[in-house]
Amino acid sequence: MFTINSGFMGGFKLGDNINFNLSAVRALYIARENTQSGLHRRALCKPICVQIISVIEALLYDMHFKARRNTREGVGNIVDSVLEYIRTKRLDKMDHLLKSAKKHLLLGDDEAFYEELDYLRLVRNRVHIQNDPPKLDEDEHRVFTDETVERAEKALERTLRYMSIHHQRPEHARGHVKDFCLPWEPHYLDEDDAAV
Repeated sequence: MFTINSGFMGGFKLGDNINFNLSAVRALYIARENTQSGLHRRALCKPICVQIISVIEALLYDMHFKARRNTREGVGNIVDSVLEYIRTKRLDKMDHLLKSAKKHLLLGDDEAFYEELDYLRLVRNRVHIQNDPPKLDEDEHRVFTDETVERAEKALERTLRYMSIHHQRPEHARGHVKDFCLPWEPHYLDEDDAAV
């Protein structure tokens, strides 16, 4: 487990809710570690993925929320023309938030990372059992795997690290949200590893 500074959060209650969801993820990890059955372990991959990817969506929402609401403060490392553009939009779906983040390079300029986030968006949308319209494998056990959990972990960790480094709020606006605790060992040891 390790923590990442939450000083970039614009919506304090949203930050509290992210922490609540991360505590749910921790509980799922504990259950997964303590299960003896491979089938039960595999079954926990779906709720873990859904929770982690939902946190990524909330982080993207918060970034856009800050851009719209923090007109005096601004958002660190986002130019005024991008802030003005975002302020004209009301984005609340992960697909639209990702497109905006990619268009404005809000999480850096790594095209592959945005593609990974879009794939994970499709994974998260498999919360609907009926898989309509079919975007991923028909068999959920092939979508929700240990590998997909790791991909979601890496994406959340990378998103948090990028925001913590590049989008911090001014000193006086920090400290209202508890830092984010992730229940796995870090995948990235420094900025260069996370391509941030």
